[in-house]
Amino acid sequence: MDRKKVNVFIVDDHEMFRDGLKAILSCNADLYVIGEANNPHDAVNQLSNIKIESPLLVLMDISMYGENSGLPGINRVKEIDPCISVLSISMHPEDQYAIKAIRHGANGFISKGCGTKELFLAISKIASGEIYVSPSVALQMANLLASGGDVAAVKHDNLSGREMEVLKYVVAGMEPKNISRILNISIKTISTHTTNILVKLGLRNRTELVGYALTNGITSGFTKSDKL
Repeated sequence: MDRKKVNVFIVDDHEMFRDGLKAILSCNADLYVIGEANNPHDAVNQLSNIKIESPLLVLMDISMYGENSGLPGINRVKEIDPCISVLSISMHPEDQYAIKAIRHGANGFISKGCGTKELFLAISKIASGEIYVSPSVALQMANLLASGGDVAAVKHDNLSGREMEVLKYVVAGMEPKNISRILNISIKTISTHTTNILVKLGLRNRTELVGYALTNGITSGFTKSDKL
């Protein structure tokens, strides 16, 4: 694992599970738990007020409050700062939830039944900028691709609200510096959002992105004055 300390925020609706995770993470000197929440809404409120320079990773249960309720929570966390990494966790089978989580912006997925070794491996991979899924899920993705299935592409309705804003300004022909000024976020963040959009939609560049938007009826919705 990279020797740079990784700050971890835990989101799960079971206090006993959160306590167990904190105990496990405390055994690794490279990890520091900076907070916890029992639902995505509280997590977003807390994370919005946290200023962390070193890597921040959110461990989030994606099966809170009913089926799929945790998936939009990934989008909400990413809207705070796309540089925040999310490792999704669930008690449900990974073959049902892992790909869904990745499509919603998660940087990895592990089952609540995994061991400590896999948990630390997943955190290490994600903190290094990689995506983590178990070997079985990786094989499933490979089989989908081999059979002509579409793993990487995600419909634009799975983009976060901020990503949709950036997408529409890009379609409007705006440069990153102008988008940055209007949305009051850094050019680096605009670049990160754009990269995430391309990955989610399975596209390679801005030209393909504009083509996708036109094909799918996505218009900017902005007047000329909005683009100045």
